[in-house]
Amino acid sequence: MNDGSRRGGAGPIAWDEAREVMVVVLLAAALMVVIGPLIGWLGADDGRFDRVVISSALTGVRVGSGLALVGAAVLICTTPSVDVVPGLRTAVVLVGAVCAALGAIRIGLVLTEDSAATGIDVIWDKLRLVLSFSGPGVLLSGASAWLAHRVVPFPGD
Repeated sequence: MNDGSRRGGAGPIAWDEAREVMVVVLLAAALMVVIGPLIGWLGADDGRFDRVVISSALTGVRVGSGLALVGAAVLICTTPSVDVVPGLRTAVVLVGAVCAALGAIRIGLVLTEDSAATGIDVIWDKLRLVLSFSGPGVLLSGASAWLAHRVVPFPGD
């Protein structure tokens, strides 16, 4: 009874097409998470452009965006090379690398930010921010770029 009559005539689709759709969806989700704060910054009316504003605009590089990119990379790198759309592999590599770079910029801004407070508490607070948000996002984004770029399931084929 798998003739597609249960869902308005839409029959099952092959895993190749579903895999490509999932890669696109995961890439789009990661981009939405990363671009959301940037759009918020661009839409601000005050016109400020300083390190605090840039740092807050880069808060989208975090665990959620990194995991979406890793999911896309795993789908790409576990697909036989002949079945991979080259543009999808390139897109995963580029988006992962750009997200890793943006996250690294945010880490640099957080760690070098001036603070009125002094002492070890400031250092712990900065490390907490990096280790909780941008750090995992950078690692996951960078790993996704590496996976999509370097790993192929059957290297001899």
